[in-house]
Amino acid sequence: MPVRSNSFQKLVMLLNERLDDSWVVTESKMMIDSLTGQEREVDIVLESDIGTHKIFLSVECRDHKRKADTPWVESMYGKHNSLPTSKLVLWSATGFSKPAIEKAQQLKIDTVSSGNIDNIEWAKLAKSFKGGSLKVLDSKFSFFIDVEADNGHKSRLDTQNINYQLKETNSDIQFNIISIRQFLINDPRVGQTLLEHAAEGKSDFWVLYDHPNECLVLDDNNDWYKVLRIGFGIKAYVEKSKIETKTVIYQDVVSTLAVGKFENREMEVFIEEKQETEPFVTASLIKK
Repeated sequence: MPVRSNSFQKLVMLLNERLDDSWVVTESKMMIDSLTGQEREVDIVLESDIGTHKIFLSVECRDHKRKADTPWVESMYGKHNSLPTSKLVLWSATGFSKPAIEKAQQLKIDTVSSGNIDNIEWAKLAKSFKGGSLKVLDSKFSFFIDVEADNGHKSRLDTQNINYQLKETNSDIQFNIISIRQFLINDPRVGQTLLEHAAEGKSDFWVLYDHPNECLVLDDNNDWYKVLRIGFGIKAYVEKSKIETKTVIYQDVVSTLAVGKFENREMEVFIEEKQETEPFVTASLIKK
């Protein structure tokens, strides 16, 4: 069965994964009802062994416009009464009504709400992502090498399936065209420039690589030529998406999950902020 989830549940999942390495965390785990023998799905389950006993910390998540009410608390209590849950924790993206909190306390159920970050000065990344957008850039690099023969004849080498070998004229330093391409791909300045200047959709760019010393290149006939210019054409494709953000305050930590939905994939950015500490940020692309 595929995992049934949403942004808020994913955020709660990530938070619980980072709490303690001694727990095994599973999203959408199936647990057996002791009364009916049927499988019941639980949003998030943390498992650990204490001595000879297995402990199950079960987490249920609710992301509705209205606050979680007493009937939801009661229904979760009833559900887990016949599951092997050792402790039940309820998370609500919009908080709980006062009677719901009182009912949960009486039933020994923990409740966790999102909280308000408006007055938390240091939660800067969480605030910057709210109502923002994400860009995803795909790029394809092709190269050309303008050369000059000993007789002064100029030509261009641009056969893409040949990894042309180059060397500096006055030293033993050698390299190849693929290594230069990889250097440019890994250079954050190139990616930043493309993101800033590429229009949504398809765009074409080219980059001139200026090697500090004079070079020679070996062509496919094993002849050396003087290098006049090395350039790269870049075909860029940019997708832009509005982002959905979910933020919670838990144990003095502000955690945010920002999700951008694109044509064939989603991007998830997880941010964890603590006062007077550098933010923790991870990002991943997930194919649909």
